Amino acid sequence: MESREKIANIAFYRFVEIGDPTLVKDFFLQLCRFYDLKGTILVAPEGINGMLAGLQKQIDRFIESFKKDDRFSDVLIKWSFSKDVPFKRLLVKVKKEILTLRAAHIEPSIQKGEYIQAHDLQSRLENGEEVVLIDVRNDFEVEYGTFKGAVNPKTKSFSEFSKFAKSLKLDKQKKIVTFCTGGIRCEKGSALLKKEGFTNVSQLEGGILEYLSKTPGTFFEGACFVFDERIALDRNLKPI
Repeated sequence: MESREKIANIAFYRFVEIGDPTLVKDFFLQLCRFYDLKGTILVAPEGINGMLAGLQKQIDRFIESFKKDDRFSDVLIKWSFSKDVPFKRLLVKVKKEILTLRAAHIEPSIQKGEYIQAHDLQSRLENGEEVVLIDVRNDFEVEYGTFKGAVNPKTKSFSEFSKFAKSLKLDKQKKIVTFCTGGIRCEKGSALLKKEGFTNVSQLEGGILEYLSKTPGTFFEGACFVFDERIALDRNLKPI
């Protein structure tokens, strides 16, 4: 068990219809201020996306409080720990989308691929199962580290992934597993691949962070880029 004096870092998201984004923003803002947390939470009609840091006991109470809302009750929380808070401030903001795509409207909760859990992917890779791993992240993130043999779409922003999905030359029945940092980009990424006719698409639940947390990380090479002052995490989820 990590020392409760260490800083807990969490990442979470949920694609769910939110008819009152401003009210939800105000709720999260008050909650984060009350528990003295720093980081970023985006709220949009399509859902929430957050990265926060603070003392673990405060993070625990924050999670307990916001999960009382039925819309967020089963949100998967990705954890890591650090000596210091890797955010300078708190930002809670309403956006048009929690993940900008600039493509035809996608409803991830309906169109996305099936989830594959970290231990299941680990087992399949250990058994040599033929699967195409597609990294949904940006090119500079992939340079820090990625899964062995994964396809790099070579995008500079997620909004370019739609073009990649359209141009992907692959058997439509091929087993595909998409992955990203914490899972959110895979929701829309897998939906885009299914929209282009790929029928056997899964996504790594919780992304790389969950994989490194729940497995030995055998098939991940390098470090995982994160969007805070830690820059990137090694296979033990420690800042490089």
